[in-house]
Amino acid sequence: MSKRPKYEPHVRIYRHELESPAYLSLCPDARSLLVEMRSLYNGRENRVFMSLREIMRRLNVGRFRAETARDELIDRGFIRLVEPAAFTRKSRHAPVYLLTNEPTREGGSASKEFMSWRPEKKSSVLVSSTDGVDEQHREKPKQAKKPPLGVDEQHRQGQKRPSLGAADQHTDSLPPPTPEKRSGWVEPGHVWKARSGALLNTQCATCRVWITPSGLEFDGKSHKCDPASKKAAELKNRPQPRTAS
Repeated sequence: MSKRPKYEPHVRIYRHELESPAYLSLCPDARSLLVEMRSLYNGRENRVFMSLREIMRRLNVGRFRAETARDELIDRGFIRLVEPAAFTRKSRHAPVYLLTNEPTREGGSASKEFMSWRPEKKSSVLVSSTDGVDEQHREKPKQAKKPPLGVDEQHRQGQKRPSLGAADQHTDSLPPPTPEKRSGWVEPGHVWKARSGALLNTQCATCRVWITPSGLEFDGKSHKCDPASKKAAELKNRPQPRTAS
C-alpha cells in the first residue's frame, strides 16, 4: 500500500497577511488572483508567468476586471513585475512576476512589501484665509427669502424691473403702437388743410386716416375703406334739385 507523500503542493496565507491593511483593501478579484499566482510557485524559482488572457480565464472575468486585480496586487506590493511580455519572432512569453512573500531568485530574503503598505490619509487641515479666520467659523451668507405663492406683485418689494426701452414704466402702461402713417394723416386734436383747401377734420373709423367730410384724402382722392365716407361722397356728387325762382 503506497503512502501519501509528506509534501503536497498547497497555497498558504498567514494570519498576519490576512489582517494586513493591504490585503483588506483588495477587491475580491485581486484576492482570488493572489491565490492563483501563489499556486504557480514551484518552491525553487520565484518566477510566475501570467498573461492577461490567463488571468481572465482563471478568474472568469473580463479584461477590465482582470487588469484591475493585477494592478491592485502590484500597487499593494504582493507581486512585482520582473519581465514584461515579449512578442518578437524568436521569443514570445507572458509577463513574469515575482512573489514578494517568497525568497528571490538570487537567494535573497522575502521583501514582503505589502506589510508596509498603508492607505493614503486625507488631509484634515482647515482651509484658512489671509485674515486668519477658518472657513468653518465663517457664517454662511443669508439668502433672501422668496415670497410665498399667491402674493400680489404690488406688495413685493424690489421685484419691479424696467422693460427694454422704457425707464421705469410698466409694459402694460406703455402707449399702443402707432399705425403706419399714410398720406393725409393728421395727429389727434389738429385740423389740416388739404391741397384743395378743404379741412381734414373727419377720421376714418377703419384706418384712422383723417379725411374731409365729403370723404376725400389729403391728395384729393376719394377714401375707399370707410363706408360712411363713400356715402358722403355720393351725396356730394348727386345733383341738387333746382328751387323755384
